[in-house]
Amino acid sequence: VKYLSSKKDPSQASKDNLPIIAITQIVEHPALDQEREGIIDTLAKAGYIDGKSIKVVYQNAQGNIGTATQITTQMISLKPKLVVALSTPSAQAALGPCLAQYIPLVFSTVTDPLGAKLVKDLNKRTEAVTGVSDNLPIESQIQLVQDFVPNLKTLGIIYNAGEVNSVKMVKSMHEEAQKRGIQIVEAVAGKTSDVATAMTNLVGKVQAVYVPNDNTAVAAMNSIAQIAEKQKLPVFAGDTGSVKAGAIATRGYDRFALGKKAG
Repeated sequence: VKYLSSKKDPSQASKDNLPIIAITQIVEHPALDQEREGIIDTLAKAGYIDGKSIKVVYQNAQGNIGTATQITTQMISLKPKLVVALSTPSAQAALGPCLAQYIPLVFSTVTDPLGAKLVKDLNKRTEAVTGVSDNLPIESQIQLVQDFVPNLKTLGIIYNAGEVNSVKMVKSMHEEAQKRGIQIVEAVAGKTSDVATAMTNLVGKVQAVYVPNDNTAVAAMNSIAQIAEKQKLPVFAGDTGSVKAGAIATRGYDRFALGKKAG
């Protein structure tokens, strides 16, 4: 496990005698980073200031689910007052250990909390687990692409089939696309290093590419954009940060605002 957020080893955090807020994140990319900043900003404005009244311990798994599990084990050993999980994989890795140790869990950047089995009901909390969903209306996503590509008949989607949130979104995209006479062509990437190959495989098969709120694909948005520019293939995204990385347009959430809600 590589610790990226602190100048000192997180194991030293408990020695500061401050309540610990542990933040686990699956990978670094603009959407997750902005949400984390929103959380920390909201905590600070409420008087929970890192290094003064609380100690924030942050780690990211570099896109590796196995590492996310190791991070959770490390964080639980610090006996934090609260664990914050950014992304579906990180939240799933943290759920069991948090429940076992009676440590509250707050999640964010989770598309389908029910499908990920983080909660049993969206309106009633039966356990100390809560959070913010970033589920996007599918109709608005496909309409966005059609606004730019009016004759759209084929649309490529790059995603990681190992992410529950992405699988649900792709299924919904298929259903909505079928109503509009659009064929969805999938390109699966199990890890960030596979994304460029997945994008290349879509060239010549689709009129446009859509990148959902998939952590694996979003983390490699620069690679997608480079291939898209070379091949004159328009790319759209569900994440606002992806536009800065090269997507043509998005219809998504203010990630910092979502982070504030989680905070």
